[in-house]
Amino acid sequence: QEGSLLYWTLVLGLLGSASLVASASLGTRLAAYAAGVMAAIVTFFLFVLVLVASPFGVLPITPADGLGLNPVLRDSGMLIHPPVVLAGFASFAVPFSFAAAALLANRVDAAWIA
Repeated sequence: QEGSLLYWTLVLGLLGSASLVASASLGTRLAAYAAGVMAAIVTFFLFVLVLVASPFGVLPITPADGLGLNPVLRDSGMLIHPPVVLAGFASFAVPFSFAAAALLANRVDAAWIA
């Protein structure tokens, strides 16, 4: 779904920005590599959004009547479940970017984890 991809990219950008602001104490080289890895991930998702799956595409014809809401989503618990799951998936990019940054910066000690 294109809307889910747009939401995923938004959460990636917000979490990446927040984590990079919070990581200023780790050192400039590690933070720079982490910013680069995170920017590459967000750029990939933006590339897919712009060129492959446009969430704002117009339908070629106007449907006479829609299918309605998916029956699975009629439960009130399912109102919050999909956004939280997608945000959880997107949040895995933050530790990945710092782990990749530690490898790129040649910091294999445990200091980059703290």
